[in-house]
Amino acid sequence: MRIVPLRKNKYDIIVKYVNKIKRMGVFSKFNSSNVIIFNSNSLNGAVTFVNDPISGNYGLSFFIGDNGLNTLSDMFMISDESFNMSSFYLTNVIYKKECNLEPQDYDYFNKHNIPVKRINNVVFNTYEEGFAMYTSTSDIADKVFELLCSLYIVLMNKFDFIEEVFKREDKVILTSVDFANLTFTVNESDLPYLEKKLEYQKYTEEEHQYFEGINNENYEMYLITRGGNTPISIKECNKAVTPLLVSFNRNELPLDLFDVIISLPSDWRSQIIFLLKDYFQAHGIPKKIVINNRKLYFGLYELLSSFGIECVMQLENPQYDLMLDDINVSLFDEYPYTIRDQDLCKIPEDLYRKTISYIKKFFGLYFEDSLFDLPDEVLNNTTIKRLINIITQTQNMVDDEYEEITDNDTDLIS
Repeated sequence: MRIVPLRKNKYDIIVKYVNKIKRMGVFSKFNSSNVIIFNSNSLNGAVTFVNDPISGNYGLSFFIGDNGLNTLSDMFMISDESFNMSSFYLTNVIYKKECNLEPQDYDYFNKHNIPVKRINNVVFNTYEEGFAMYTSTSDIADKVFELLCSLYIVLMNKFDFIEEVFKREDKVILTSVDFANLTFTVNESDLPYLEKKLEYQKYTEEEHQYFEGINNENYEMYLITRGGNTPISIKECNKAVTPLLVSFNRNELPLDLFDVIISLPSDWRSQIIFLLKDYFQAHGIPKKIVINNRKLYFGLYELLSSFGIECVMQLENPQYDLMLDDINVSLFDEYPYTIRDQDLCKIPEDLYRKTISYIKKFFGLYFEDSLFDLPDEVLNNTTIKRLINIITQTQNMVDDEYEEITDNDTDLIS
């Protein structure tokens, strides 16, 4: 699989229109809470306005198609504990100062003979679940351009109305542009329900056979995933992917299984099925599975339902989300890269997998209260040290809260 950045001619056309919109003064008037939602026969999506006072970056964020609208929905609805930027579908067209340019920005400019300016360099960056941030492709640019043209038309004709609407909290603009008939509509609205269902994936006979003959048991499990912050280079793609942290949890056994998938997102489903197969053979088929990942929920629903499993999509599961986030934070100490560092990625996959094996060994002994059995090689690992530190701090906070409650109760009894 090869991801190719957009062609220079498309870059120039989009920059031309973004500059026209910039001259309307939108970036000094509007911000990321101001949303314009588009609907047409060919494309649906939304645009928000970026204005970061810390970096000085400003521009437009495009949420394209159902995946993009789901991302926008998550930004409004999901709490900090479950917020996961690495699962976003989002394209930014941003003005940056030279001091804020990233390696992939310079790489794109140099290859296409685009001069770097002290300020107002326009960059195109795409966040797609399962990949480190990359320079947008021509295919994405085509969709961005359609939304950009729609935005230009409604701003040119209804700017005063839009500005007045955005002065009121929790109001958005709904618009539809028909390029064939040269008509458009612009309406004020409360924030609508944005979340979109994805297509359910059919299962194969071979996949069904994996679970045939396994007994049904009376338990519930949580299939929780979280994107990793560390980009990893794999041979199947010219761009770095982000690992998928996976945990199977039961109420009595949090983090009963922990693993990491390092592959193209299109392969996640098949690898999760193999993990489930081994888990069900050990514990039986559960009566209910809660899944926090849309891609996996719609990919697994029909297969799991065929065995009588109640499947529930629940994007927020703070208890289990925080456990995976602690692992992410710990890994960052050893591998200080982020999903934005596409061109800086130099982490060998086998080294990362070795650390993951340490984490699995650590939690296996932690829940058995047998950490003294950990070899020095594991205990001295940077990630494991960080994990122990986080767990110790969390436990101290719980103990302090318990002590505080106990003291108060004693006072009342006195």
